[in-house]
Amino acid sequence: MATDAAVAVQPAAMDVAAHASAEQQQQRDQSLNDDSNDRNGNKTGNTTTTSNIHSTNTTSSNHNADTIADTNGTDGAALAAGDEGLSKSQRKKLARQARWEEKKAAKKLAEKQKAAEKKAEHQQQRQQWFAGLSEEERARYKQQAAEKRELRQSAKQEQRERLAAAQNSGQHLVIDLDLGHLMTHKEIRSMVHQLRS
Repeated sequence: MATDAAVAVQPAAMDVAAHASAEQQQQRDQSLNDDSNDRNGNKTGNTTTTSNIHSTNTTSSNHNADTIADTNGTDGAALAAGDEGLSKSQRKKLARQARWEEKKAAKKLAEKQKAAEKKAEHQQQRQQWFAGLSEEERARYKQQAAEKRELRQSAKQEQRERLAAAQNSGQHLVIDLDLGHLMTHKEIRSMVHQLRS
């Protein structure tokens, strides 16, 4: 009987062990399914996140194009449409170039205005100085200015005449041959041939 009881207990224990192992297998399968679902859910989440990041990047690049366009004073859509084939660094380089050109134009305009203001100020100071002179000083100043003007004009006229004469008759050249005693016979012959031609 003891043997029957032991035998009866053993199948019952085996059933419990089999049931426990089956339950453990089900739990393992369930956890694997949960992990798989979590991974699929994460992949979906990653896809969503990647999609969100892509849309954020697209929005960011559109915002950058608008910012670049605002900086350059051009239409953002035209800039984005025209620069689709360009990389981000190339677009930045173009934007920098456009900003530099705008700054250059603004700087040139500011320099022009500053020069005009300086010229006007100088003329005003000269008029004030001239107004402060006596009649004799004014007459002497005008005479000196006229003499200087005549000298400049005569110098320019002389230069024009020399230039016209050189154009008509050609340039006069002077060649120094004092170093002939230092030259070999072959070098002298070569120099003579060069002078003839």
